[in-house]
Amino acid sequence: KCPTILFCHENAGNIGLRMQEFELILKQLQVNLFVFDYRGYGFSQGTPSEPGLIEDSRAALEYLSKLAANKTIDGSKVFLFGRSLGGAVVVQLSSHGKDLPLEPAGVIIENSFTSIADMLDSAFPFLAFSFLKQKFLRLKWESLRTINSIKYPILFLSGLKDELVPAHHMQRLKDGAKSAKFCEFHTFPEGTHNDTWLRGGVQYWSAQKEFLNKCTKSNF
Repeated sequence: KCPTILFCHENAGNIGLRMQEFELILKQLQVNLFVFDYRGYGFSQGTPSEPGLIEDSRAALEYLSKLAANKTIDGSKVFLFGRSLGGAVVVQLSSHGKDLPLEPAGVIIENSFTSIADMLDSAFPFLAFSFLKQKFLRLKWESLRTINSIKYPILFLSGLKDELVPAHHMQRLKDGAKSAKFCEFHTFPEGTHNDTWLRGGVQYWSAQKEFLNKCTKSNF
């Protein structure tokens, strides 16, 4: 059976805006793909929050665990994919390890950030004061602090022309993932924040394909 990817999308828009990409994922990687909208996105009810988005991703993984239990999918070949905000969601989710309803075979993080506080430093350096951030930041998403808790293999995909998240965030995340079974880091010189999947070319897809094969010790 082929791998299954649980896709956690970025902040802007909803899954309906990503159908072209989803079609290409299916074509290029030959995988099952499970996508969902966080609460407050698309047709999903509720109000977005940091704990809420993590809970939503956990619920999606729990659903996949049920599909694995009845042999609809191969539970040993489930991967977590997150881009930008989705990368932060995946970091938090996968850090729970054996407490997860289904442990992933690997984690893929694309164009994500170390924390919201660090993003504020880049976007608004005149507000880069610790006491201000501690008092006023509602969202934390402290991926750099959490990523060392992840034990699974991690693939990092970094677009070097990312206009929203400075590329050094991805390098710092990779450097912080010291407990991962192994890490792979690929850069894409023309990749911007939301379209590295378009600009990365053959290398973008081959990096993922090889990672999936390596983690599952199989070809598909």
